[in-house]
Parts: sequence; structure tokens; C-alpha cells
Amino acid sequence: LTEGISYVNPKSKAQIASSRKNHMYTHAYHFANFGNSVAKAKEEAKFFIRTAQLLKISKKRILWLDWEQSSSNKVNGSVASNTQAILAFMAEVKKAGWRPGLYSGAYLLRKSIDTSKIIKKYGTCLWVASYQQYSPTSQAIFTMFPSMDGVAIWQFTSNWKGLNVDGNVAVVDLNKQG
Repeated sequence: LTEGISYVNPKSKAQIASSRKNHMYTHAYHFANFGNSVAKAKEEAKFFIRTAQLLKISKKRILWLDWEQSSSNKVNGSVASNTQAILAFMAEVKKAGWRPGLYSGAYLLRKSIDTSKIIKKYGTCLWVASYQQYSPTSQAIFTMFPSMDGVAIWQFTSNWKGLNVDGNVAVVDLNKQG
């Protein structure tokens, strides 16, 4: 849905309308640009929340934080500072009335974030990307399942059936508050 403090996906209105027309739950995610800055994390969360409100994303849905390496999101801070910034973002989402979730790759979640603190605060809330290949995949390779606590969704490919779309397996019922 959003990135940083100014980008809104120009296709979001059409995507939301399509998901609703097809009777699908409409969750949203924000691509982080705040690295390990608590102040920037809060600012980005507020922008994301305002956009979710404008587009009428139900508070029964999850607002996901996508925290991964990019030219605008440096992930080389300390585990403690990265975790503090992520928790600050998620706290703003929770304060606004949504359930927060955290998306990232298994490697970053293990190396750069104290996921035990995230899980302690928000329960089963991790959406984890973990796969061994980028070639077309039509089914999950379960030996790649990210064995870690707090996994709500496992993204098992970025090229499902050769369509260059993510393949995900919901591990738990995301409608339950945890």
C-alpha cells in the first residue's frame, strides 16, 4: 500500500476494489524506509495508517510492516536498535486499532531482529519469506519451512507457477487475535 512517508501504490484503489469484489480479505503492507530509526518508524507508521484509513482497510485486517534491505532501508543497525524501530512502528499500528504483522526474509529475522520481543508483544505475527529457488514453483518445499516461533504466514516462492507472484501458506488462522 505504502512506502516511506510519501509513496502510495497507484494501483491500490483498483487492487482493493478487486479483492473486495472477489470476496477476499483486504490486508495491507508498508515497505519500510526507516532502518533502525524509532522516530522515522513512527512517522512512516502514521503515514501508512492515514492511507489505510482513507482506503477503508477494515480494522479486522492486519497491517503488515515489510522490513527488508533496500537502498532506502538499511538493515545493518544493531539487533536491539532494529527491533526497537520495528516495535515502534507496530505500536503505532496497534494504537490505531489494527493488528500489526511483520514481514521479512528468514535470514534477516534470525540475524537482525530480536523476534522473541516481537512475538512476546504481538503473538503469532510473522510473515516469513524462505525458499531455495527463484524458478517457477507450484508447491511448497516443506524442507524450507522457517523453523522459528511466531510464524503466521510462510512465503515459499516469489515465482508461483511461473507467474512471478508470491506463493504463501497461511500457517495459522489470522482472524484470531494473538
